[in-house]
Amino acid sequence: MNDTETGYVGVDIIGDRYVLCVLDYEGMHPHYARGRCDTVKGREKFFDSIPLGALLMIVESELAILSLHLLGESQVFIQQESQGYAVWEKAGIQRGERMANFAAKVLHSTSKQMPLTEKQQLQLLEMQGREMERIQGITDGSLSIIEKIQDGSATDADISKAFENEYQSRVGHYLVETKKNEEPSPFAEDDESFLAELYRLLKK
Repeated sequence: MNDTETGYVGVDIIGDRYVLCVLDYEGMHPHYARGRCDTVKGREKFFDSIPLGALLMIVESELAILSLHLLGESQVFIQQESQGYAVWEKAGIQRGERMANFAAKVLHSTSKQMPLTEKQQLQLLEMQGREMERIQGITDGSLSIIEKIQDGSATDADISKAFENEYQSRVGHYLVETKKNEEPSPFAEDDESFLAELYRLLKK
């Protein structure tokens, strides 16, 4: 596909999990992805599932602001819960895959961007500020290690830190995981079996 035919993506968020629906540039042939909003692994899967250049409609959330930060205002359409998803739910659209599919179809039909609210603008600026601080910290640490390597004073800890900096430069833009004091799930993230869904429901 070329850049004008990359498709449409609708996203629904239920608790700390997302459901993503991708339609082709004609608004057809849906395929889905799902995962957690609050883990690095889940967020990586989320962004890996979005085709290059595709338009994205997502309910207002932290993941929506992160999408806006990484993909840009021209690609991300944030829909307020009370004015969009909640209204669609009252009209009979079930939350989850059906809602994500519906959001993608709405985006395909209208592609109309809503202006950012003041709260969303502040959240975006805050996220961009944290990203700049993170990059500056990695840069300063790397320069210090380079100086130590050049004068022969670098330790094993410095080398380990250099590898950590390299890793953080690749994955840090997904932000850190939300820390929770809970036991890991015995089911895989993409396990949609009855027992897996029952386990998640009981955990909530």
